[in-house]
Amino acid sequence: MTQLNILRILDDYPKTIGPIAEVKYEANTYQKFRESAYRISDTLYVYGDPARNLSPTVQRTIQRQSEEKTYSLLLRHLILCGISNATQRDEFDCDRERSRLVIRAREPSIRTDHVSVYETLELQTLHWQDVNFGVVIDYRTRNRWSPQFEAKAMNAPCSYQNIRSLLPQDSANELLLDRLPELRGERYKGRWRSDALKQRFNNIDRLLRTCMGWNESERVKTIDLPTGQQIRLSKEFSEVIMLGEY
Repeated sequence: MTQLNILRILDDYPKTIGPIAEVKYEANTYQKFRESAYRISDTLYVYGDPARNLSPTVQRTIQRQSEEKTYSLLLRHLILCGISNATQRDEFDCDRERSRLVIRAREPSIRTDHVSVYETLELQTLHWQDVNFGVVIDYRTRNRWSPQFEAKAMNAPCSYQNIRSLLPQDSANELLLDRLPELRGERYKGRWRSDALKQRFNNIDRLLRTCMGWNESERVKTIDLPTGQQIRLSKEFSEVIMLGEY
């Protein structure tokens, strides 16, 4: 049995999503509603307070049974919005893209004279077999040059390749071969870990609990959607049984 980094959304999904206001997509309307709208084809689906402030003639609810594709796309987007809204903003920053949410710690977990390293969660939503929704979560680290080294880096990205080429060899090796792998759970006291995948899940679990105020004893977290509905997120990672042919 193999564990996947997918958090399951419990299947008591809302039967309807709304109120949603449908507005024809145009450049000016997109700029006006970009923080509270999702575009499908030439229609903007506006949600939250901006939708409630529009004319009732453009407001409606999206039905799960009769509008499955639109419902699926909107719910997947709204789930990421709900998780973003539930994130502790004094400790984490959220960057929401069309189909992805990036949650980044504000304080670096590693700080050197040259580089700061920030722990990050990247989230995407899934919909499969018509009735199942889940959140794919990946643990990553992102590097930034320290203010005192930024000028020397001359706007070069803080990539592993540039860290190796711009930093003294000892400093680069210490960061890339020791401190970063230990932060990620890939090494421990200089040795590569055989349970690195388990440590990756532990890092995801730890960051989730911290950024969402998720109590360790809670198996389920209720998330408020911007439309007023709720979903329940299970902290148990999905598992898949690997079947072979005989």
